[in-house]
Amino acid sequence: MRHLGRVLLVAACLLVGIGPASAQTQITDATVDELLQRAEDAYRRGRADETAALLHRTSDWANHIRDVASGSAKPAEDLAFAERIYRRVLATFARTLGADHDHAGSALMGLASLYIDQQRYAEAEPLLRRTLGIAESAPAPSDDHRQAAVARVVGQLGQLEERQGRNAEADAHYRRALAIVDKLPPRFRNATGKCVQHYLRFLRANNRSQEAAAIEARLTR
Repeated sequence: MRHLGRVLLVAACLLVGIGPASAQTQITDATVDELLQRAEDAYRRGRADETAALLHRTSDWANHIRDVASGSAKPAEDLAFAERIYRRVLATFARTLGADHDHAGSALMGLASLYIDQQRYAEAEPLLRRTLGIAESAPAPSDDHRQAAVARVVGQLGQLEERQGRNAEADAHYRRALAIVDKLPPRFRNATGKCVQHYLRFLRANNRSQEAAAIEARLTR
């Protein structure tokens, strides 16, 4: 197995959403080249939805590579490959649907998460703020969907600031995310659960366990 952790897939998997366990061929830079070319070709044919779907799913594969890198033989090379995919997806968005297209937010968020994990905070923050702007203005099936997306990004900003010791700013962002989650229907709780869990951990780490317990009790009613 070559570096990258060489995630298994075929191009068709991206088109139909098949997971890595079902794929048959290794992903390489050449595979990414082909997929991004297909996205651009679809755009030139006026098939914007297909372009967005291809780019979004390619970004999802970068997410997968990033998520499993810690267990691979060469994690640094895998993460470098994931970063390269994110950057290429974003460049393709810029050439086609626009740099601030709503689906570009997924690649921006993924790249920011990678940078946070690598302690590259100065690079991560502007990506998250750009993602937040997209989430706040992007079309969505409902306002609840939009607000859930905003909560996830705001919570990630809180996590970034917490890691830098910027606790007052982190607390403000965590509280903003929680205020959004509080107003969402229960069916959105799974999608926003991480930002709440990060805030609860933050509170306990800062000797605010009573506040954490009160929030937990309120959200589980």
